Parts: sequence; structure tokens; C-alpha cells
Amino acid sequence: MKKMMIPLLIFLVIGFVGAGCDLFGGGRKDVLSLDSTPQESSSGGSGPTGEPKAGQDQTGYPDTVMFDYKPLALEALTPGKASAEWVKLGELAFGKVEEQPVTLTIYREQEKQDTTITRQTSRYSAVLSWREKTYLISDVYGDAFLSTSNGNPPVGITRFNEYIPNGAKGLYFPGSIEMVSVNPGLKKMIVYDSQADQWLGFETWGNATFIDMDHDGTDEIILENPGLFVDRSDLSIIKGQGGTLQTLFSVVDALAGTQKDGAKWFAMLQKEVAMPLFAVGRIGQDKSTAYYRLAENMLVKMPVSAGE
Repeated sequence: MKKMMIPLLIFLVIGFVGAGCDLFGGGRKDVLSLDSTPQESSSGGSGPTGEPKAGQDQTGYPDTVMFDYKPLALEALTPGKASAEWVKLGELAFGKVEEQPVTLTIYREQEKQDTTITRQTSRYSAVLSWREKTYLISDVYGDAFLSTSNGNPPVGITRFNEYIPNGAKGLYFPGSIEMVSVNPGLKKMIVYDSQADQWLGFETWGNATFIDMDHDGTDEIILENPGLFVDRSDLSIIKGQGGTLQTLFSVVDALAGTQKDGAKWFAMLQKEVAMPLFAVGRIGQDKSTAYYRLAENMLVKMPVSAGE
């Protein structure tokens, strides 16, 4: 009898510990955090193509989410040069546009600033040069341009060297520049409109990925906001359309607009699969994740893969 009781006691102890881990949040490995990517598990997650596996709860996820793109506001860069009293800190390669090199020259101005607002004691500006033209970009985050890692470019710039056909010609995206803000992560994306022969820019939060989400042969721009200063991760979609840039500012807001339960959503880009998808879920309500593909002006939920 004692020999039979020992295995039984061990079994009960293991069961209790496992349940306690779930109760206190230490035993779940398939719960999506705001900083993670969807994980594959035996009871849910994604299949090899990014589709949800059979058995994962899809209740409450709409089959389609309709939305309208809105015009993206771009501002023309201001022609200008550095003032004579500014201190030149360095010159950076910033890709090519129409086979001509683009450069950024970083300057420190003499004016001091309140560090509680700008996170830096001095004011910095950049001058973009292309062909014989120069443009002044004020209030860049200078400290990010002064720091490098293992010989890589300064963390304050991201180089894209991307081109999106749009209208008669197209739009060039050499890169983005980190700007001054109370919180880190504000970036100005630089755009050259080859049809209008005009340099433009717009500010945004998050990191940009150029990827063809709707499989029409042209990349969209997906902006990933990791949710550092808000309660959820979110995505924005930017698309060249009719000679202009159009945007869906928030995938989360588009999803929330289909529901009436007040749930908070998150959205992330899953691009390490054969078909890039949007992974979405509801914060704190359940542990399921749904996957959507982009199709023109709608998000379409992927079907559950039977038999996986």
C-alpha cells in the first residue's frame, strides 16, 4: 500500500505545482506578450504558413475588417543651409536617389535647451544634400547621431533605399532620421517624389518594414509601434495609391471598431513566414491569436488549418 501511495503523492504534487504556475503566470509559454512574436504550440499558435492551427479558439474575431485609407500628410522639406556659427559634427551617406548620392551633414547649434523636453542640452540640425540642392531638417536627436556600434551607422538614422512606383514615376525612400521628442522613437521618414521633383517628409513612431502584404507586386510600408508608451502594440499601413500616399493609421482601431465589448487589442507583423500576416489578439481576455492577410481595403482572417 505504501508503494502505491508514493507515486500517487508525487503525481498530486506535480499537478498542484503546474496549476500554481498557471495561476500566477509562470507556467504559460504560449501567451503573447506585447514584446514577443507569436509562438507555435500544440494547442494554438501558428502553422508553418502562419495560419492558426486547428483547435485554437477564434471566437470574437471578425472574418473581415473593412477600412478606408486616408491621405497621408507630407510636408515639403525646407531649402536651407547651415549657419556659419554651427559646429559641423560629421557627414553621413544616406543612400541614392536617381543614381545620385544623398548625404546628411549633422550640426550642433550654439543654443542650449531644456533637457526635460528635448533629452539633450544642445540643439542639433541636419542638412540633406542631393545634386546641387540642400534642405534643412531642424531638431534632430543629435545624441543618436553621435553614437555608433561596431562600425555600424549611427543609431539615429535608418537607411531604406526603397522605391515605390506611384503615379507616372514613383517615390524614393532613402531612410529615416530620429527626431527630438519627450520619448524616444519619433522618426522623420524622408521621401523624394520624382514626378513633382520634391523632397518631402512625415513623422511617425515605430520601425518601418517595406513588404508586399497584399501581393499586388508593390510593397506597402508597415510601421510597427511596439507599444512602449501605450498599452498595446499596433501597426500602421502606408500604401502608394493614385499618385499619393494613403494610410490606415491603426490596425488596432480598425479591429476595435468591429466590436462592442470594449476589448483592447494588439497587432503585430508576422513576416518570418511564407505569407506575411498580421497577428492580432485581445489583451487580457483570452489566449488566442488570429491571423489576417491584407486584401485591398480589408483585412481577411485566415482559416484554421484542419488536421494540424
